[in-house]
Amino acid sequence: MSYLDKLLAGRPVTWKPLGEVAEIKRGKRVVRKDLMAKGSYAVFQNSLTPLGFFDKWNVSQNSCFVVAAGAAGEIGYSRENFWAADDIYYFGSSGNLIDKYLYHFLLSSKFKITSKVRKASIPRLSRSVLERLEIPIPPRDVQEEIVRVLDRFTELEAELEAELEAELEARQKQYAYYRDLLLSFPDDAVTYLPLGDVVDIRRGKRVVRKDLAEEGSYAVFQNSLTPLGYFDKWNVPKDSCFVVAAGAAGEIGYSRENFWAADDIYYFESSGNLIDRYLYHFLLSSKHMITSKVRKASIPRLSRIALERLPIPIPPLEEQERIVGILDRFETLAHSISEGLPRELELRRKQYSYYRDLLLDFPHQD
Repeated sequence: MSYLDKLLAGRPVTWKPLGEVAEIKRGKRVVRKDLMAKGSYAVFQNSLTPLGFFDKWNVSQNSCFVVAAGAAGEIGYSRENFWAADDIYYFGSSGNLIDKYLYHFLLSSKFKITSKVRKASIPRLSRSVLERLEIPIPPRDVQEEIVRVLDRFTELEAELEAELEAELEARQKQYAYYRDLLLSFPDDAVTYLPLGDVVDIRRGKRVVRKDLAEEGSYAVFQNSLTPLGYFDKWNVPKDSCFVVAAGAAGEIGYSRENFWAADDIYYFESSGNLIDRYLYHFLLSSKHMITSKVRKASIPRLSRIALERLPIPIPPLEEQERIVGILDRFETLAHSISEGLPRELELRRKQYSYYRDLLLDFPHQD
């Protein structure tokens, strides 16, 4: 006998269209000028991220909702009173349906719901899709137990996320501390030179977007640390650092693979007395100074001269190698947590999904 059979103890489960067991309501429009950046009640409009805050609420705490337009089909739950705007569906129950049970059921039916979203300039979900969605209605005590079990899985996921993020933050602080310590030289201990005196600061070359592919041999960096696409050529060799010149101006990257630097990327060619990985760690330690030189405009920009004038300490190559070895180890520790975080969370989410689908797998009696 399954756990679900034990819970039911022979009692029947009725399947009904959702529109028969819950009143599906649409939120009420609120004017953007009436919203605040902070306030008492979150306003949900066309996503699970609040549009702003309002001094009134129209949906009570511990209620679930579905986005009707924009991020249509997304399913949310709020433990606080909130304002549902006109692109939100929320539910008034007839009394035999626990709202948190409805929330878990809707999550289990998300693929079915989103498959009914009308694709247009603004994706939309009609009320009738939800009204016709069939939902199993077990006795309330069974609903309560299902909610208890599934909520525990989501709590464990949240606890794991908080623990891993705290560990990641500690590792990153540890790396930053030792980086700044190892790169702080007394003025009389090493030679400080303008960066432009020890490296040739080059600007990348424009590549036309139509020539890019979603996958390919060489990543193309343009105005962020995320590749714009992939290209069949490269113009910067592997194990090189670079700085974004426009857009996410001042961001510092490093690639262990050959890549294409587009025209909003600065990269470096050394005369031989500077290890590129040492330069990378130094630039990270100087990031605040670099970003303070970014010209704020419609598109933020960093001039080449800001990098050329940046004073950099030049210790002997063997000292640069020693510093790089230490800092790479700290960065690897932080990176391992950063990589492991999404993987661990994905495992927890799969575990939740497995048990959710198992607990909601009631036989459908036609």
